[in-house]
Amino acid sequence: MAGSVRDVAGPTCDGSYMMHAPGQGPSTIGEVRTVIPAFRWILVPFVGLALGATWSLLVLPGRTEDLFAWTIEPTLTAALLGAAYGGTLVFFVLALREPVWANMRIVIPAPFVLSTLMLIATAVHEDRFHLRDAALVPTGVAWIWTVVYVVVPPALLVLFVVQLRAPGIDPPRTAPMPSWLVVLMGAYGVASVVGGLVLFVAPEEVVPHWPWTITALTGRALAAWIVALGVAALQGLVERDLRRVRIGLVAFTIIGGLGLLQLVRFHDQVSWDLGGWLVAAYLLVMAVAGGVGWRLSVARADADLSTSP
Repeated sequence: MAGSVRDVAGPTCDGSYMMHAPGQGPSTIGEVRTVIPAFRWILVPFVGLALGATWSLLVLPGRTEDLFAWTIEPTLTAALLGAAYGGTLVFFVLALREPVWANMRIVIPAPFVLSTLMLIATAVHEDRFHLRDAALVPTGVAWIWTVVYVVVPPALLVLFVVQLRAPGIDPPRTAPMPSWLVVLMGAYGVASVVGGLVLFVAPEEVVPHWPWTITALTGRALAAWIVALGVAALQGLVERDLRRVRIGLVAFTIIGGLGLLQLVRFHDQVSWDLGGWLVAAYLLVMAVAGGVGWRLSVARADADLSTSP
Protein backbone atom coordinates (compact mmCIF):
# COMPACT_ATOMS: atom_id res chain seq x y z
CA MET A 1 0.00 0.00 0.00
CA ALA A 2 1.11 3.53 -0.61
CA GLY A 3 2.06 6.00 2.13
CA SER A 4 2.42 4.90 5.73
CA VAL A 5 -0.32 2.25 5.72
CA ARG A 6 1.12 -1.11 6.62
CA ASP A 7 0.71 -4.23 4.49
CA VAL A 8 -0.23 -7.67 5.74
CA ALA A 9 2.66 -10.07 5.31
CA GLY A 10 1.23 -13.29 6.74
CA PRO A 11 0.01 -15.09 9.82
CA THR A 12 2.25 -15.75 12.81
CA CYS A 13 2.21 -18.93 14.86
CA ASP A 14 -0.48 -17.62 17.21
CA GLY A 15 -2.85 -16.69 14.42
CA SER A 16 -2.06 -12.96 14.49
CA TYR A 17 -0.58 -11.25 11.46
CA MET A 18 2.75 -9.78 10.52
CA MET A 19 2.60 -6.28 9.08
CA HIS A 20 5.23 -4.26 7.33
CA ALA A 21 5.50 -0.72 6.05
CA PRO A 22 7.36 0.05 2.83
CA GLY A 23 11.08 -0.10 3.52
CA GLN A 24 10.60 -1.40 7.09
CA GLY A 25 10.75 -4.77 8.78
CA PRO A 26 7.67 -6.70 9.90
CA SER A 27 5.80 -6.03 13.13
CA THR A 28 2.94 -7.96 14.69
CA ILE A 29 -0.68 -6.82 14.21
CA GLY A 30 0.11 -3.34 12.86
CA GLU A 31 -3.02 -1.86 11.31
CA VAL A 32 -5.15 -4.99 11.62
CA ARG A 33 -8.26 -4.23 13.67
CA THR A 34 -7.83 -5.76 17.12
CA VAL A 35 -10.44 -6.60 19.72
CA ILE A 36 -11.35 -3.71 22.03
CA PRO A 37 -10.79 -4.35 25.77
CA ALA A 38 -14.51 -3.98 26.57
CA PHE A 39 -15.26 -7.15 24.61
CA ARG A 40 -12.86 -9.09 26.80
CA TRP A 41 -14.44 -7.62 29.93
CA ILE A 42 -17.89 -8.90 28.92
CA LEU A 43 -16.55 -12.32 27.90
CA VAL A 44 -15.10 -13.00 31.36
CA PRO A 45 -18.50 -13.19 33.10
CA PHE A 46 -19.81 -15.10 30.07
CA VAL A 47 -17.22 -17.79 30.82
CA GLY A 48 -18.34 -17.96 34.44
CA LEU A 49 -22.02 -18.18 33.52
CA ALA A 50 -21.39 -20.86 30.88
CA LEU A 51 -19.36 -22.84 33.43
CA GLY A 52 -22.18 -22.70 35.95
CA ALA A 53 -24.80 -23.75 33.39
CA THR A 54 -22.58 -26.59 32.17
CA TRP A 55 -22.13 -27.91 35.70
CA SER A 56 -25.82 -27.65 36.58
CA LEU A 57 -27.20 -29.09 33.35
CA LEU A 58 -24.56 -31.41 31.92
CA VAL A 59 -23.01 -32.80 35.09
CA LEU A 60 -26.11 -32.74 37.31
CA PRO A 61 -29.08 -32.79 34.91
CA GLY A 62 -31.34 -34.46 37.44
CA ARG A 63 -31.07 -31.63 39.98
CA THR A 64 -32.43 -28.65 38.06
CA GLU A 65 -35.17 -28.19 40.65
CA ASP A 66 -32.45 -27.40 43.20
CA LEU A 67 -29.71 -25.86 41.08
CA PHE A 68 -31.13 -24.21 37.97
CA ALA A 69 -33.40 -21.35 36.93
CA TRP A 70 -36.32 -23.67 36.21
CA THR A 71 -37.06 -27.35 36.60
CA ILE A 72 -36.25 -29.27 33.42
CA GLU A 73 -37.64 -32.72 32.73
CA PRO A 74 -36.69 -35.19 31.43
CA THR A 75 -32.98 -35.14 32.25
CA LEU A 76 -32.07 -35.62 28.58
CA THR A 77 -33.28 -32.11 27.76
CA ALA A 78 -31.26 -30.63 30.60
CA ALA A 79 -28.18 -32.60 29.54
CA LEU A 80 -28.47 -31.46 25.90
CA LEU A 81 -28.77 -27.84 27.00
CA GLY A 82 -25.73 -28.47 29.21
CA ALA A 83 -23.83 -29.83 26.20
CA ALA A 84 -24.61 -26.61 24.34
CA TYR A 85 -23.38 -24.49 27.24
CA GLY A 86 -20.29 -26.70 27.51
CA GLY A 87 -19.35 -25.98 23.91
CA THR A 88 -20.06 -22.30 24.50
CA LEU A 89 -17.77 -22.30 27.53
CA VAL A 90 -14.84 -23.37 25.33
CA PHE A 91 -16.03 -20.94 22.64
CA PHE A 92 -15.78 -17.97 25.01
CA VAL A 93 -12.45 -19.08 26.49
CA LEU A 94 -10.93 -19.30 23.00
CA ALA A 95 -12.47 -15.96 22.04
CA LEU A 96 -10.70 -14.35 25.01
CA ARG A 97 -7.38 -15.40 23.46
CA GLU A 98 -8.08 -13.93 20.02
CA PRO A 99 -6.32 -10.60 19.39
CA VAL A 100 -7.73 -10.07 15.88
CA TRP A 101 -11.33 -8.89 15.51
CA ALA A 102 -11.95 -10.82 12.27
CA ASN A 103 -11.10 -14.07 14.07
CA MET A 104 -13.29 -13.28 17.06
CA ARG A 105 -16.41 -11.58 15.71
CA ILE A 106 -18.23 -14.89 15.38
CA VAL A 107 -19.03 -14.38 19.07
CA ILE A 108 -21.57 -11.66 18.17
CA PRO A 109 -24.42 -12.86 15.87
CA ALA A 110 -25.15 -16.30 17.36
CA PRO A 111 -24.95 -15.24 21.05
CA PHE A 112 -27.08 -12.18 20.26
CA VAL A 113 -29.77 -14.35 18.65
CA LEU A 114 -29.56 -16.91 21.45
CA SER A 115 -29.86 -14.33 24.23
CA THR A 116 -32.73 -12.51 22.50
CA LEU A 117 -34.74 -15.68 21.99
CA MET A 118 -34.00 -16.86 25.53
CA LEU A 119 -35.22 -13.49 26.85
CA ILE A 120 -38.48 -13.88 24.91
CA ALA A 121 -38.92 -17.44 26.18
CA THR A 122 -38.26 -16.27 29.74
CA ALA A 123 -40.85 -13.50 29.46
CA VAL A 124 -43.47 -15.81 27.92
CA HIS A 125 -42.95 -18.56 30.52
CA GLU A 126 -42.07 -16.39 33.52
CA ASP A 127 -44.32 -18.46 35.76
CA ARG A 128 -42.14 -21.55 35.19
CA PHE A 129 -39.00 -19.93 36.60
CA HIS A 130 -37.83 -20.14 40.20
CA LEU A 131 -38.11 -16.37 40.68
CA ARG A 132 -40.10 -16.74 43.89
CA ASP A 133 -41.38 -19.43 46.24
CA ALA A 134 -38.23 -21.50 45.80
CA ALA A 135 -35.05 -22.22 47.75
CA LEU A 136 -32.22 -19.71 47.82
CA VAL A 137 -30.03 -21.33 45.14
CA PRO A 138 -32.61 -21.84 42.36
CA THR A 139 -34.14 -18.43 43.09
CA GLY A 140 -30.74 -16.77 42.82
CA VAL A 141 -29.95 -18.63 39.62
CA ALA A 142 -33.32 -17.65 38.14
CA TRP A 143 -32.72 -13.98 38.84
CA ILE A 144 -29.17 -14.15 37.46
CA TRP A 145 -30.56 -15.87 34.36
CA THR A 146 -33.18 -13.15 33.89
CA VAL A 147 -30.79 -10.24 34.41
CA VAL A 148 -28.18 -11.77 32.08
CA TYR A 149 -30.61 -12.23 29.21
CA VAL A 150 -32.02 -8.72 29.71
CA VAL A 151 -28.55 -7.14 29.66
CA VAL A 152 -26.69 -9.21 27.06
CA PRO A 153 -28.54 -8.31 23.81
CA PRO A 154 -28.21 -4.51 24.13
CA ALA A 155 -24.68 -4.84 25.54
CA LEU A 156 -23.56 -6.87 22.53
CA LEU A 157 -25.09 -4.35 20.15
CA VAL A 158 -23.38 -1.41 21.84
CA LEU A 159 -20.01 -3.14 21.93
CA PHE A 160 -20.38 -4.21 18.30
CA VAL A 161 -20.91 -0.60 17.22
CA VAL A 162 -17.92 0.56 19.29
CA GLN A 163 -15.77 -2.25 17.87
CA LEU A 164 -16.63 -1.30 14.29
CA ARG A 165 -15.34 2.20 14.98
CA ALA A 166 -11.96 0.87 16.10
CA PRO A 167 -9.17 1.59 13.61
CA GLY A 168 -7.69 -1.06 11.38
CA ILE A 169 -8.59 -3.52 8.65
CA ASP A 170 -9.38 -7.22 8.42
CA PRO A 171 -6.44 -9.43 7.54
CA PRO A 172 -6.71 -11.34 4.26
CA ARG A 173 -8.42 -14.72 4.17
CA THR A 174 -5.67 -17.33 4.42
CA ALA A 175 -7.63 -20.58 4.84
CA PRO A 176 -10.51 -20.70 2.32
CA MET A 177 -13.38 -22.95 3.34
CA PRO A 178 -13.61 -26.00 1.01
CA SER A 179 -16.66 -26.07 -1.23
CA TRP A 180 -18.11 -29.22 0.37
CA LEU A 181 -18.02 -27.56 3.78
CA VAL A 182 -19.62 -24.41 2.38
CA VAL A 183 -22.51 -26.48 1.02
CA LEU A 184 -22.85 -28.51 4.22
CA MET A 185 -22.78 -25.50 6.52
CA GLY A 186 -25.20 -23.64 4.28
CA ALA A 187 -27.72 -26.48 4.34
CA TYR A 188 -27.23 -26.96 8.08
CA GLY A 189 -27.65 -23.23 8.72
CA VAL A 190 -30.83 -22.82 6.71
CA ALA A 191 -32.39 -25.98 8.15
CA SER A 192 -31.49 -24.92 11.70
CA VAL A 193 -32.84 -21.38 11.39
CA VAL A 194 -36.08 -22.45 9.70
CA GLY A 195 -36.68 -25.51 11.87
CA GLY A 196 -35.69 -23.71 15.06
CA LEU A 197 -38.02 -20.79 14.35
CA VAL A 198 -40.92 -23.16 13.72
CA LEU A 199 -40.29 -24.84 17.08
CA PHE A 200 -39.89 -21.49 18.83
CA VAL A 201 -42.99 -19.85 17.37
CA ALA A 202 -45.32 -22.86 17.54
CA PRO A 203 -43.97 -25.35 20.09
CA GLU A 204 -47.43 -26.76 20.73
CA GLU A 205 -47.52 -27.99 17.14
CA VAL A 206 -44.09 -29.62 17.34
CA VAL A 207 -44.10 -31.04 20.88
CA PRO A 208 -46.34 -34.05 20.05
CA HIS A 209 -43.88 -35.13 17.34
CA TRP A 210 -40.66 -34.62 19.33
CA PRO A 211 -38.77 -37.88 20.05
CA TRP A 212 -38.83 -37.32 23.81
CA THR A 213 -41.05 -35.39 26.17
CA ILE A 214 -40.65 -31.61 26.04
CA THR A 215 -42.76 -28.67 27.14
CA ALA A 216 -43.38 -25.35 25.41
CA LEU A 217 -40.62 -23.76 27.53
CA THR A 218 -38.01 -26.48 26.99
CA GLY A 219 -39.00 -26.58 23.32
CA ARG A 220 -38.36 -22.85 23.01
CA ALA A 221 -35.06 -23.17 24.88
CA LEU A 222 -33.91 -25.91 22.50
CA ALA A 223 -35.18 -23.85 19.57
CA ALA A 224 -33.16 -20.83 20.68
CA TRP A 225 -30.00 -22.93 20.54
CA ILE A 226 -30.92 -24.48 17.19
CA VAL A 227 -31.51 -21.07 15.60
CA ALA A 228 -28.31 -19.64 17.11
CA LEU A 229 -26.24 -22.56 15.81
CA GLY A 230 -27.79 -22.04 12.39
CA VAL A 231 -26.85 -18.37 12.48
CA ALA A 232 -23.27 -19.31 13.39
CA ALA A 233 -23.14 -21.69 10.43
CA LEU A 234 -24.45 -19.01 8.07
CA GLN A 235 -21.89 -16.55 9.37
CA GLY A 236 -19.28 -19.09 8.34
CA LEU A 237 -20.54 -18.71 4.77
CA VAL A 238 -20.04 -14.95 5.03
CA GLU A 239 -16.53 -15.27 6.41
CA ARG A 240 -15.54 -18.13 4.03
CA ASP A 241 -12.32 -18.61 5.98
CA LEU A 242 -11.49 -21.45 8.37
CA ARG A 243 -9.20 -19.29 10.48
CA ARG A 244 -11.87 -16.65 11.03
CA VAL A 245 -14.39 -19.20 12.27
CA ARG A 246 -12.03 -21.62 14.00
CA ILE A 247 -13.41 -21.02 17.49
CA GLY A 248 -16.90 -21.64 16.12
CA LEU A 249 -15.76 -24.90 14.55
CA VAL A 250 -14.31 -26.01 17.89
CA ALA A 251 -17.62 -25.20 19.60
CA PHE A 252 -19.56 -27.12 16.94
CA THR A 253 -17.34 -30.15 17.50
CA ILE A 254 -17.84 -30.08 21.26
CA ILE A 255 -21.59 -29.39 21.20
CA GLY A 256 -22.23 -32.09 18.62
CA GLY A 257 -19.99 -34.63 20.35
CA LEU A 258 -21.36 -33.95 23.83
CA GLY A 259 -24.90 -34.00 22.45
CA LEU A 260 -24.39 -37.46 20.96
CA LEU A 261 -23.02 -38.70 24.26
CA GLN A 262 -26.17 -37.46 26.02
CA LEU A 263 -28.35 -39.39 23.57
CA VAL A 264 -26.39 -42.50 24.53
CA ARG A 265 -26.42 -41.61 28.22
CA PHE A 266 -30.20 -41.18 28.28
CA HIS A 267 -31.09 -43.46 25.37
CA ASP A 268 -34.05 -44.88 27.27
CA GLN A 269 -35.75 -41.46 27.22
CA VAL A 270 -35.69 -41.24 23.41
CA SER A 271 -38.29 -42.64 21.05
CA TRP A 272 -35.99 -44.15 18.44
CA ASP A 273 -38.22 -43.61 15.47
CA LEU A 274 -37.44 -41.24 12.60
CA GLY A 275 -37.40 -38.20 14.89
CA GLY A 276 -34.86 -39.68 17.27
CA TRP A 277 -32.50 -40.64 14.46
CA LEU A 278 -32.87 -37.20 12.87
CA VAL A 279 -31.72 -35.58 16.11
CA ALA A 280 -28.76 -37.97 16.23
CA ALA A 281 -27.91 -37.18 12.60
CA TYR A 282 -28.17 -33.44 13.29
CA LEU A 283 -25.66 -33.70 16.14
CA LEU A 284 -23.40 -35.99 14.10
CA VAL A 285 -23.26 -33.50 11.22
CA MET A 286 -22.38 -30.75 13.67
CA ALA A 287 -19.59 -32.77 15.27
CA VAL A 288 -18.10 -34.02 11.99
CA ALA A 289 -18.30 -30.71 10.11
CA GLY A 290 -16.87 -28.85 13.08
CA GLY A 291 -14.12 -31.36 13.70
CA VAL A 292 -12.99 -31.64 10.08
CA GLY A 293 -13.12 -27.86 9.60
CA TRP A 294 -11.17 -27.34 12.82
CA ARG A 295 -8.51 -29.85 11.72
CA LEU A 296 -8.21 -28.24 8.29
CA SER A 297 -7.75 -24.80 9.84
CA VAL A 298 -4.96 -26.08 12.09
CA ALA A 299 -3.29 -27.89 9.19
CA ARG A 300 -3.38 -24.72 7.11
CA ALA A 301 -1.89 -22.69 9.96
CA ASP A 302 0.89 -25.27 10.35
CA ALA A 303 1.60 -25.14 6.61
CA ASP A 304 1.76 -21.35 6.64
CA LEU A 305 4.11 -21.42 9.60
CA SER A 306 6.45 -23.93 7.96
CA THR A 307 6.72 -21.85 4.79
CA SER A 308 7.13 -18.46 6.48
CA PRO A 309 10.64 -16.99 6.46
